[in-house]
Amino acid sequence: MNMLRRLGLALALATVLFGGFQLPSAYSQVPSNPAPYNIDVGAILTNTLRVAGTATSSDQANTNWRGLVCTFETTLSSGSTSTVWGIQEYDAATDSWLTLLSSDAYLASMSSETANGTPFKLALYPGMQTATLPSNMKALSYHLPRTWRVTQTVSNSVGNSNGAITGKIGCNYLI
Repeated sequence: MNMLRRLGLALALATVLFGGFQLPSAYSQVPSNPAPYNIDVGAILTNTLRVAGTATSSDQANTNWRGLVCTFETTLSSGSTSTVWGIQEYDAATDSWLTLLSSDAYLASMSSETANGTPFKLALYPGMQTATLPSNMKALSYHLPRTWRVTQTVSNSVGNSNGAITGKIGCNYLI
């Protein structure tokens, strides 16, 4: 009989805990020791009076991040130069680099890629909705590959061989 009472009490307790009792809805909580939600990689490419040509950053190793956002800001320019920059992934099977996403060419005589002085951004993130991005951003719904880098090509307009730009491309990993 004692065993039946214990079983009855256990069933009653289980009903209260799991069946008859509703836990409140979960709310967003800040962990006490949070992992970072993004990490500043820093300046990937620094332009100090960069003239016509192509520059690439060093290879970057992605160990556990899902995405990336990079920002390009021109702080000084001379002459009539244009710049195209992008994010590339390394394909080990073919031992080659593939451009995943790139900016449009723009004149570096502006303070940045857009006429209103706003730095231009490129972003990779799985599931990202790309239809309603701000005018100063391009994005691709794609996982950040294991090995990636940033590339930049500066060109001078016809008849102008001494244009140069100064600025930086900096990136953040996204969780």
